[in-house]
Amino acid sequence: MCGFLLRIRFVYGQTDLGVGSRGSNIVTIKELHHAVPSKARKEMEKAEGDRVNKRMDEAIRHFNRAISIDPELIAARNNLVIVYFESGNPESALAQLEKAITIDPGNSVLFGNLGIGYAMIQKLDAAERAARLAVGLRRAQGHANIVLETVLVMQHKFTEEPLQCLERAWGEYPLAHLLAGRVLIGQRKAERAKYEIMTYLSGKELEYRPLANEWLGSINSNESTNAALVEAISTASCTPRLDTASEAVRPSRQWREFSN
Repeated sequence: MCGFLLRIRFVYGQTDLGVGSRGSNIVTIKELHHAVPSKARKEMEKAEGDRVNKRMDEAIRHFNRAISIDPELIAARNNLVIVYFESGNPESALAQLEKAITIDPGNSVLFGNLGIGYAMIQKLDAAERAARLAVGLRRAQGHANIVLETVLVMQHKFTEEPLQCLERAWGEYPLAHLLAGRVLIGQRKAERAKYEIMTYLSGKELEYRPLANEWLGSINSNESTNAALVEAISTASCTPRLDTASEAVRPSRQWREFSN
């Protein structure tokens, strides 16, 4: 699940650190008006290089240096979250996300990543609340909808709502078709599930092809009504990456109510 956290794409002038895992293109008003000190920028660059090359301890050190120079550098806080999760430290990751949200509470990237973070430690009620806040923000993108779908499926909520989430994400994420297949399997709608999975397989994305073929094989062998298959797809690892975005979310009443 950690693989779907969105990294914040750090873009200021001609500087783009959106390398590696998928980066978000969301730019908030706060980001547009935030001037990043050159020293913080350099530390951020070093941290991103270390993260890409799996030097996690060094990445954490440089991200923290960037934050100490510029506490409102949301890209550094968010991308540090990804390193913490990848290093097996979810408590520090969630604490960093909560700090980031108090600084810039209008960024759907942060709430989406918070939803994934809570889901990773099986706090699914909190994960769903965070995902719904992400989807409800004005500039929410497909990632937020996929996060909400994932959290709903983890709770075996195979309703029309997760399908509606995925429909909003189809243009941005081909993976949404595969995820729609698992929702439809959960609804025992084998033919529609087969169509969505085959739509995914007809595209160019390679990462989850083995899983897609496994589900398709289960449908073709009439196993799609098997309770064990439904359980398997609800916890399958084709889940959202943590979002890396540019700058992302000041304490809002909405967030205070969520966190209490």
